[in-house]
Amino acid sequence: MDFLINTREIMDLNSNLMEEDELLQEMPTPIIELVISYDTKMRNINEDIEVRLPETTSVNSIDYVELMQSISETMLPENMEDMGLMLIVEDEFVEFTAEPVIEDGHYLISSRDLAKAFDADIAWNGDSKEISMTKDEKSLIFNLDEGQLSINGETQALSTSVLVKDGVSFLPLRDLAESFGYSVEWDGEFNMIFINK
Repeated sequence: MDFLINTREIMDLNSNLMEEDELLQEMPTPIIELVISYDTKMRNINEDIEVRLPETTSVNSIDYVELMQSISETMLPENMEDMGLMLIVEDEFVEFTAEPVIEDGHYLISSRDLAKAFDADIAWNGDSKEISMTKDEKSLIFNLDEGQLSINGETQALSTSVLVKDGVSFLPLRDLAESFGYSVEWDGEFNMIFINK
């Protein structure tokens, strides 16, 4: 037997809970494939058979909403201020090789982490002190000295300066994401940023 469990549809069944719990609204909802294999010997196939389904109890079943809530309770620290930034790009959690930095109220992320998260090509020009990223038809060039961003040849000011710290370059997350055509949503309660097309 093959089962496909669409967790988004299951979550949508209890719309009241979804509306009240922001974490559940933003939680990734995968489709789970469950395969059960079994062998049996069939006898007396022309006789009436009685099929008894087991009674669903808390011992032999899982309440999906309770499971998600218990996971969120164990994953999140008691003091939300102690929790670092969680960045989710297109439903994928971004693992940081360098801790994000806050400048003038804006998050700056390592250029290498951003390139990986957005699946963009990245290059460094030491002579002009520029970081370039390309994805699809977009070419972004960050000038470290002038604090400018060039998008396909058109220059614009950045929301905050590019930063180099301990040999690692950090770029303004919102500027980069929106330049590539993504929307950026901030959840201050859980210190999470969601980026989607």
